[in-house]
Amino acid sequence: MPAKVFVGNLPYGVTSEMIRPLFEHYGPVTECDVLGSFGFVVSIQHNFAVTLVFSIFKYDFMSAFVVATRVRRFT
Repeated sequence: MPAKVFVGNLPYGVTSEMIRPLFEHYGPVTECDVLGSFGFVVSIQHNFAVTLVFSIFKYDFMSAFVVATRVRRFT
């Protein structure tokens, strides 16, 4: 079952190519989209969402404390 994670408080100017390696550290990433100061990450593994949310809570990325939340409804 795919897992989708909302990632907020991204620094200005960050791209999906810049932040994708951070997420890939926690599991396979099938999609990584940045839309300004927030983005979404999708993985084919359900455990990815749980691990990512707990691991990057207030993670310091380029002097911004990134936050993550699992998206509950995702199809």
